[in-house]
Order: sequence, then structure tokens, then C-alpha cells
Amino acid sequence: MVKEEVELPFKHKSREEGWRHAFTGVVEKEVKGYYDLVIPKEQFFLQFVRFAAGKGPKDYIEFYREIDKVLKQKGDRKTRHEMGIHEIASFITLGRYDMVVLWEAPDMATFNKFMAAWPNPNGFGSSETSASTTLLRHETG
Repeated sequence: MVKEEVELPFKHKSREEGWRHAFTGVVEKEVKGYYDLVIPKEQFFLQFVRFAAGKGPKDYIEFYREIDKVLKQKGDRKTRHEMGIHEIASFITLGRYDMVVLWEAPDMATFNKFMAAWPNPNGFGSSETSASTTLLRHETG
């Protein structure tokens, strides 16, 4: 049985590059009128970040700039976007974590390389990362 490839209901637009990236996946299970269980072609990762007191960036833009600075000095000397890693959403939060980032990567190996190159830029604190393997595409209307 050939499984249907679908476009997922969100896109990523890079400001610098001016392009829009559509996400796709394969439908594994359909429940008509409710949802589709989709395995995305890309890998998605949730990173939960805690900043050490007085060590965190002043805003999330500084956080990403610092990551790129460290990446350019280590490993393959590429920025996150040059590696195919994109932040889909960033949330500044209250409570146990200071920031939550949803990352997209072409595959697990690339994301692991990315994370290994900047484990703790400037001693900002700590983070935990979880990989997402499937997602639900909800029906609307």
C-alpha cells in the first residue's frame, strides 16, 4: 500500500533568505473528520532551556546570534541555517524553563552535530531536548 504524502498545515519563512519552507509527511493513519497521524519527513525537536542567573541572553535574538557565533568557530564552521537547522517557534516561558524552542532538522545525525557544537555557549545554563517522531494533523470545520 502506497502511503499518501501530504503538506502539513504550517510553513517556515526565513527572514534572511526570503523563502517559505513547506513541511511534508506521510499519513500513517486517518480518522475521518478528526485527525491524521503523520510521520514528518523532517525531524522536529523540542528544546527546554534554563538560563543561569545573570548568564542568559538579553533576548532570544541574542540567543540565536550567540549559537551561530559558536557554530562558526567549531565543527563544520556553518551557521544553523547552513546546516539545515531552523527554529520553527521560540517561547519565553515562566516556571521551570526560561525558553522552549521547536527546531526542525533534516535528520537526527545533523541535529546531533548541531547540538554537540554548542553545548553551553558562554555558560548560559542548561537544556534538555526531546525528539518528535509523529504529529497529528487535525481536521478543521
